[in-house]
Amino acid sequence: MTGKRCGQRMLLCFIGVYVLLLLCSQFSPAMAAGGENPEIADEQEERYRLAVEAIRLGRAGISPLDPIARREELLNNEINLLRDDITSLEFTARLLILGEVLLLILFGLLLHSFLRLRQKQQETEESIFAQREAMRWAAWQDAASGIQPGTGLAEGPKSEEPSPLETPERAAGTTGSPQTG
Repeated sequence: MTGKRCGQRMLLCFIGVYVLLLLCSQFSPAMAAGGENPEIADEQEERYRLAVEAIRLGRAGISPLDPIARREELLNNEINLLRDDITSLEFTARLLILGEVLLLILFGLLLHSFLRLRQKQQETEESIFAQREAMRWAAWQDAASGIQPGTGLAEGPKSEEPSPLETPERAAGTTGSPQTG
């Protein structure tokens, strides 16, 4: 039986006992006798409780007048209740330990996913940085080769001014051989 069903059944039993007690209180011996005197009601309730206790002890084979046997039975009842409490505490402790283990596993999974997300973010940032550097390098190469940025087309005709690297002979079209005259 699962814990949910057990809890539901316990709740239904509790509600049933409560309703039964309410019904019994409506038809108690004091009400049947028509007495509203609280002393009479308490006395009748005490008699009823003692009669129920005597019947229960009689079924257990214990004389209600034997105080030692009665104490022994009460002690046995207490021991049984304590055993039940210990069993329920052990069960609760096991559930708590299981819950803590599950929380640790959940925390580990959360940490793992966070670290993977962080790693992917870092890889994405590095990829974007590499793409930007490649674009800068390509733009610098295009500028150095005379290609207009963004179009891939060469600039128009170069100006007639010689570059500072060219010598006057090269600008005149000579190859550096002496001119004869």
